[in-house]
Amino acid sequence: MTLGLACINLAVFVLISWQGPGLAGQLMLSPITQSLGDGVLATGFADGAWWQPLTSAFTQIYWWHLVTNLVVLWVLGQQVEERIGAIRMLAIYLAGALLGSAAVLWLGARNEVVTGASGAIYALFGVLVVWAIRRRVNLLLIIAIVAVNVYASVSIPQISWQAHLGGLLAGLGAGLWMKFPDSRRNSRRIARVRA
Repeated sequence: MTLGLACINLAVFVLISWQGPGLAGQLMLSPITQSLGDGVLATGFADGAWWQPLTSAFTQIYWWHLVTNLVVLWVLGQQVEERIGAIRMLAIYLAGALLGSAAVLWLGARNEVVTGASGAIYALFGVLVVWAIRRRVNLLLIIAIVAVNVYASVSIPQISWQAHLGGLLAGLGAGLWMKFPDSRRNSRRIARVRA
């Protein structure tokens, strides 16, 4: 699933690079219809672009934005997928994308335009934190990574802290709600099948 999500993000980037910024204006999350300059019009969510809360989570405009999100998705996504399975991981990724977009629409400025997978990625952070707490795993590294990302979210003006907050809350909520598979029981079951 992690590889599939990474491929979708990459495919959307390639498609935007090929079609031009007009497509990006349709896919990114824009609360209202507005001009982004150079003849690019971002259709607004309030004006009927209902798909944007989801499509914006797969839309990266700059190559460095794509590479950053894909690296974090690759590392974090594999960890989460291994612990909870592909279908649950996909559900949490999509929930993070949607709740991140909802937070942008609710807490952000009317003319704020948002793209990127980071809200969905923050949901993966959230569920991994809950998993680590329940398994009594050393949280120092996970908390340090989340803290650095939270600091970047509020200190760098181009980063949408609202999307990150919404995604993180989605992941924490999903983690608190779900029952995690018992990895020890699964490994014993596998050992019995092989014997």
